[in-house]
Amino acid sequence: RQYAQLTLSADGVLLHNVTLSFNPAYTVPQALYMTGDSTVSNVVVRDSSALPIRAKKGLFTHCWITNNIAISSCAGMYLEGSACVRNSYFARNVGADNTSGSRFSGVLTLSLNANVRAESCTIVDNVLYSGVAALKCDGACTVRNCLVWNNVSDEGRVANLSIASNDGLALVGNCTTPTNGLKGAGNIEADPKLKADRMHVGETSPCRGAAIAEYAPATDLDGRPRGEHPTIGAFEYFDDGGLSVTVE
Repeated sequence: RQYAQLTLSADGVLLHNVTLSFNPAYTVPQALYMTGDSTVSNVVVRDSSALPIRAKKGLFTHCWITNNIAISSCAGMYLEGSACVRNSYFARNVGADNTSGSRFSGVLTLSLNANVRAESCTIVDNVLYSGVAALKCDGACTVRNCLVWNNVSDEGRVANLSIASNDGLALVGNCTTPTNGLKGAGNIEADPKLKADRMHVGETSPCRGAAIAEYAPATDLDGRPRGEHPTIGAFEYFDDGGLSVTVE
């Protein structure tokens, strides 16, 4: 039985412009549990102690997963089956203690299927426990054009990426440190040089123009066009004229 604040089991549903915050008493609940082939867009999940999102099918796009503190689960999304997340931002989440070895851990976990995809996402400034990483690939999965940076463990170690095996993985055009020997073209091991807002990259970022265009969506999380040479991550580079904005 699944305990969830909101369950989507039908195909063809569009969930748009919704904010979820869920703090239940159950052990492994979800704020949103999706088993239908539907679309979730412009959804904010924040300040939750539940597993924010679990899905077996469907598309998540333009989502904001921030400031969640997991008690016993993944602090962002757990995707399996044929689910896909695209153009989404994961930041300032705190993952659960994973001393028991639970598969529900990390911030974004992709589980055991090459059809599970993360594309053009930014995963930054999250805190993880017990050796778990922010982006966790439990076997075959697909990760394209994602920026994974400055995620740390409770012991202060880098905790950006964890992969069970390179076999079956399709990881291309990503920026993370370290790359852990990732197979695939265009993976960058470098500081993305984020602006003060911790979302957009700066003028000298190696992520500018480094994404693989054929896998990039037409617009970014701000709605800006991607262009011929897109930026790695959820946000396209733009010249703000020196303006500095911090989002909390």
